[in-house]
Amino acid sequence: MKSTVAPYETSVWCLRIVCANGTVVRLTDYPYDLTMSNGQVYKTDAGYSPSSLSEVSTLAPSAFDLEGIVGNGVVTRDQIAGGIMDGAEMFLFRVDYLNPVEDYEECGRGWLGKTELVDEKYKIEMMSLSDALNEGVSVTCTPICRHDLGSQGYAECGLSLAALTVTGTLTHVTSASVIRDSSRVESSDWFGAGTFRMTSGPNVGMRPIEIKAYASDGTITLQGPLYFSPAPGDMYEMIAGCRKRRTEDCKNKFNNVLNHGGFPDLPPSSAYQSTAG
Repeated sequence: MKSTVAPYETSVWCLRIVCANGTVVRLTDYPYDLTMSNGQVYKTDAGYSPSSLSEVSTLAPSAFDLEGIVGNGVVTRDQIAGGIMDGAEMFLFRVDYLNPVEDYEECGRGWLGKTELVDEKYKIEMMSLSDALNEGVSVTCTPICRHDLGSQGYAECGLSLAALTVTGTLTHVTSASVIRDSSRVESSDWFGAGTFRMTSGPNVGMRPIEIKAYASDGTITLQGPLYFSPAPGDMYEMIAGCRKRRTEDCKNKFNNVLNHGGFPDLPPSSAYQSTAG
């Protein structure tokens, strides 16, 4: 049961979106900007329209979408296309507009899911916490390791990402996807299949990008281009990569072969399905 319920005569919807980089978007369907008792202002900018909230008494997840026009309000094209809003937390609640209190009647909590950007319109699917119950849990037998580098828990990788994370400053820029830090001294492919993100410049807050290749002279080739053009002097953070091979990576690179999660010696189906002849 809800501890507080906003009076239906004077209640309005409010939505707070908290991005991974700290950006906070506050929206309300009230005709005017709404200032909460704690001083936070929820904007009523034109250009967006929330769908109705659909909930049932079963474990089925709630359904809620946010549609709008990019650049007309607090949601911009750069935020969506740059990935700043990917996986952001969202808090949906109702308040009494005569006495607005943030999170007064909590109606939904979750994260931002699929985002569609067509022409000048966006549509963001809001996923509730119960959506996690729809995720399948299984183990697939493959030759390469099934763990993510640095994953913790029972029978996981167990390595510390802090020890595998480096920072630096770009010295050369060939393109938005080929950059270089001439001060790097790591061996070739040390960061291959790792992740790269900017910590200064216009790309701050963008989602990390996988590293396609790394050369010993500090040249970094990304799987996709940075959203904004980088420049020499921009700072970055980079995590070593693992291509999930038992000998080359788990054993020789990280000395972590005991936690290898693959099955490279498993015979193919043609071997165990064959019959004696």
